[in-house]
Amino acid sequence: METAKCSNENFKIFKTRLKSISRYAFLNFEDECDNNLVIDTFLISNPDGLAYIKKNAERFGVFLSFDEDGEDKAYKFLVKYFNGEIPDNLILTVNGYNKKVIAEVLDNGFSEIYSAYGFEYSGQNQFEISSEDLDIRKYEAKHSEQFIDLLGNAFYDLRKEVDLKPYNWYLENKKASEDYFLEKSKTDSIIGLWQENSLIGVIILDDNEIDTIAVDRRLQGMGYGDKLLRYTMNELINNKHFDTVYLAVMAHNKKAIKMYKKSGFIEKSKLSYFRLG
Repeated sequence: METAKCSNENFKIFKTRLKSISRYAFLNFEDECDNNLVIDTFLISNPDGLAYIKKNAERFGVFLSFDEDGEDKAYKFLVKYFNGEIPDNLILTVNGYNKKVIAEVLDNGFSEIYSAYGFEYSGQNQFEISSEDLDIRKYEAKHSEQFIDLLGNAFYDLRKEVDLKPYNWYLENKKASEDYFLEKSKTDSIIGLWQENSLIGVIILDDNEIDTIAVDRRLQGMGYGDKLLRYTMNELINNKHFDTVYLAVMAHNKKAIKMYKKSGFIEKSKLSYFRLG
């Protein structure tokens, strides 16, 4: 097992391999590096894999992935790194395709929080839709309460299903939400779908990544999500000329996954999150 510090060749190899495993794991890693949260990175051999450890004010986090799935890998790494005393508040992220590794983790006292898929779309624009059919408006600060209410309620049930607290993240983090909306509005990366004076849908983008598509929970299952997706894809591919579009979705959000696959998105990665107990 070799460390991969920021200044050496191993670190470049580490980043290349991490990006090939999961674009989202790579983006999280870069963000955590920028915020000085990453404390160790490792290239693992026999079997080949990689790991990185992060730490914030609340807890440790560990990411683990192996090129070849198998037992007796992940837990052994954790025990060795933490000298036999794995922190109770550790959050462990594992390559979701390492099924035997996941089974080993579960056998050693961890429980799954949730899993998430990374999807990718590359292809011709098949999402022609007239913007005249939709009342799409740019975000304005005066509507922040409506955006917070819609987003918080839209994802409440999904978060509660896997006991991911707070269930209403946007309401519990109101100031952070408002700051985030304002920052996104500077690049027109947050927009709303309106029906008369009611906000019924929200789109949040990050360049060619669909960060969020949300529909008022009372109107879910009525086709508004599909309309928002088609509008967004038309904007990104036809108007902004991106060749590829990315998004992530919780594995238990079956309706959204069905919609994305029907629209031509392909599953590219899976990450699974665990905690002790």
